[in-house]
Amino acid sequence: MRYFIVEDELPAQRRLNKMIAKLRPDWECAGIAGSVKNALNALSESDAEIDLLWADIQLTDGTSFDLFELYTPKCPVIFTTAYDQYAINAFRVNSIDYILKPISEKTVEQAIVKLEELSRLSEPDTISERLLAFLKQDKSDYKNAFLVQERDELLRLDVKDIAYFYSVNKLTFVKLRNAEEYVINSSLDALEKQLNPVHFYRAARGIILQHWAIDRMITHLNGRYKLVLKPPVDEEIYVSRDRAKLLKDWLTQ
Repeated sequence: MRYFIVEDELPAQRRLNKMIAKLRPDWECAGIAGSVKNALNALSESDAEIDLLWADIQLTDGTSFDLFELYTPKCPVIFTTAYDQYAINAFRVNSIDYILKPISEKTVEQAIVKLEELSRLSEPDTISERLLAFLKQDKSDYKNAFLVQERDELLRLDVKDIAYFYSVNKLTFVKLRNAEEYVINSSLDALEKQLNPVHFYRAARGIILQHWAIDRMITHLNGRYKLVLKPPVDEEIYVSRDRAKLLKDWLTQ
């Protein structure tokens, strides 16, 4: 296993590398970079040889997300950062874990074990394979558009333009990418059956959303997350601890 570390703080570089070497002495460090520029140069040259990428987020000349705009990692990524507000962006690349600093040998070991378990995963009913099955099946069961009443006319809303559906006071609303909002004559329970689960997820009891509608996930009490959506929603949206794990799995597929 060859890994690469993207980290701008020298003590943090050494500490992480030392932990990995202790936990997996047969692994090889393929390189370390502290800036977007240096990481891009190094990774572009050795991409095929990297099996795992450890990435801090705040770097000397930008963020690791700036790096991933220019370089698409083909290997798993484990983020190590002091900032929890970037978690949702992390799940949009090949991230398998998100470790908050100060990191410990225990959290590094847990991330490595998770990587190894994912590598060995062979159960026939994994989330990945269920989603693949959804992609292959007949899409006629899922809605491509919805009709809503707006004054004296019917409007057709394409599913691809819908950010989320949410319910307040027994009314269901649909909000579009451009922030337009309409009342829709359907319950969230009914909508959940009509929407392709590859693209939509019921993150909480009162909302069904597309992954791109999530701007940030903020850690909250008792293992919950508060969702910050785009476009914004007036209601505060919280994800329970039980749903949070499923939401993360869905976002990484």
